[in-house]
Amino acid sequence: MAVSKLSLLLASVAGASAYIAAPARGYGQELLSSITHPKLQCELPPVLDPSGDGLPSADDLFSSKSVRELQVKRLQAIVQVPSVSYDDLGPVGEDERWAPFFDLHDVIKETFPNLHKKAKLEKVNTLGLLYTIQGSDDSLKPVLLMAHQDVVPVADESTWTYPPFDAVYDGKLIWGRGTSDDKNSLTAVLSAFEALLSNDDWAPKRTFVLAFGFDEECSGYRGAGKISEATQYVVQTSQAVDFVNGGQKMNAMPEKTILGVNYRVAHHNSLAEVQHNAVRRVANIVKKYGLTLKPYEGDDDYEKYVAGLKSEEEEDVESEEVIDYKGTLILSTNGKSHPSPISPTSGAAWDVFAGTVRHTFRFDNGTVVPTGEIMTGNTDTRHYIGLSENIWRFTPDRFHAENNIHTIDEHSRVDGHIEMLKFYYDFVRNFDAAKF
Repeated sequence: MAVSKLSLLLASVAGASAYIAAPARGYGQELLSSITHPKLQCELPPVLDPSGDGLPSADDLFSSKSVRELQVKRLQAIVQVPSVSYDDLGPVGEDERWAPFFDLHDVIKETFPNLHKKAKLEKVNTLGLLYTIQGSDDSLKPVLLMAHQDVVPVADESTWTYPPFDAVYDGKLIWGRGTSDDKNSLTAVLSAFEALLSNDDWAPKRTFVLAFGFDEECSGYRGAGKISEATQYVVQTSQAVDFVNGGQKMNAMPEKTILGVNYRVAHHNSLAEVQHNAVRRVANIVKKYGLTLKPYEGDDDYEKYVAGLKSEEEEDVESEEVIDYKGTLILSTNGKSHPSPISPTSGAAWDVFAGTVRHTFRFDNGTVVPTGEIMTGNTDTRHYIGLSENIWRFTPDRFHAENNIHTIDEHSRVDGHIEMLKFYYDFVRNFDAAKF
């Protein structure tokens, strides 16, 4: 599907900063009431109830025991497919470890039949799923919702309370890899559209696009990157050697060895500073072994940064004085991903988004206050920066630290999953009713 501009992009994420954090009851209202200075007033968008469209309310539709049981089965079916992405995966179609994703597609098609009857499905780079629910009014900009199909690897299954791909339900929690990141959101988005498309009274005016990548956990360039035709680089996690690749035979020295490092970039650092930090760290190795150092050749930004350094600082990291060269150490990047633009917290799209958050997560004697926050992680949204300024990385769940995202015994609350489903259902209805 060709999309020139989006009204907004809503992406589910695993970062805690993007979850709902419900204040203690009464505290939020007390805090707001105590702010009286005119420059400190919090301009809250109104609570946005979509009931004007005549469709059943989210509470009426998704609060029954039967729906809860259905959602448990749906999430279990999706979690039970071990769609793991690895840093060293080969091309799709050549590496057999991609095989579970084909199984996942079969499960999704079987579980959400109305979506597949009424939406247009395009497969991008074989495994990327792109659904288009066409609206009747082309003057309304589309809305894109994102989630990802892949999960992180399991290091040692024996350390889990339940097998990580059994999706055991204990009456309150579903246990398994991907239950929090990101198959919970994936299932909720699909379920919301399955419900809407099952209602003959719903005929969307606005076009909605669902984009589900398959390698978000290891950069996203095959999935979201292909879908968006954007860059192929991610800056994530802390500095550490994440993979080592060198040689193919046990008894032969490799011609070259490649070490991959993922970096966490501090808010006050530029990318060139981070690159130069790597140069500093290898300086002693370069001198000790008499290597030729070639840092980021052809990178104009880095070369300008180095040119501005003091000459004595440059000498600390150069190895040209070493006469007995014994090899070459090359530092390079696969590309660079600059910090994402700040997502707006005002305007028509924000008002609908934030108003839906306030509606779904409302509670007695309290006030829900949607607000922006710094998110240090990265998501597939980096591949979509050019499509809209209204990009929000948000998971509609009340954050619980014990969810164990990416770790042993990952799990998700079914109550939270139902609330997530309600949010997406009302989010779509509210944006479909919006006039911008």
